[in-house]
Amino acid sequence: MEKFIKTHRLLAGSLSIVISVFMVSIVAYGATTIGTNVTTEGYATSTVGLYTQGVLDVGGNGLIRGKATTTTAFAVGSGTIDHLNMAGGDLYVLDDVEIDGLATSTEGFYSMGVLEIGGNGLVRGKATTTTAFAVGSGTINHLDMAGGDLYVQNDAEIDGGLYVNSATTTDSLVVGGYISTTGDISTSGAITSTGSTTASVINMTTIKFTPSATPTSDVVGECFIDNNDWQLNCYDGSAWQQAW
Repeated sequence: MEKFIKTHRLLAGSLSIVISVFMVSIVAYGATTIGTNVTTEGYATSTVGLYTQGVLDVGGNGLIRGKATTTTAFAVGSGTIDHLNMAGGDLYVLDDVEIDGLATSTEGFYSMGVLEIGGNGLVRGKATTTTAFAVGSGTINHLDMAGGDLYVQNDAEIDGGLYVNSATTTDSLVVGGYISTTGDISTSGAITSTGSTTASVINMTTIKFTPSATPTSDVVGECFIDNNDWQLNCYDGSAWQQAW
């Protein structure tokens, strides 16, 4: 009889454990609330998702094999965020960012420091700088690089028109076409042109102010002012040229 009672107690205890585990399984399948920490040395798997009203703290590496989505903002690193309100989809990165594909922005890229491009840079719209623009790494001697200055270390090619208020060169000025000016041209050296010019520099020996007709004597260096267009014409040895 005593053996029967012990056997009955053992069966009752085992049945109670099985029922408890079954009930816990049923409750956990619907919703589980855990008031303290959960530690696992393996994987925590969910076919729906993991939800926390507090902080989801991962002590090691975190790997999300699908799409990572945040409805507010995302911060990488523990630095101080000074220029973002971390709302509306902001992204903060404490240190460097490497993007192996394309970086696309519908509004623009803003940098408080230097925006450095290791490869080629292509701006398909208008490139604007509010201070100055430098091409090359040469020493800038004559510009303060403020107020819209442009520095080019080497040659510059302009396929369209060039409009300047004043032009200064410490080297030679070579013009492949013609020079047209409504103001003065001042030079301490020679002006060399491979094409025609509206003004020729001629070594003048005498200047004769005569009527509009061309003088009959062709003397090299002899000049006259045309009364029709008030241009200074000088004889260069082969033909009369406009000296200015």
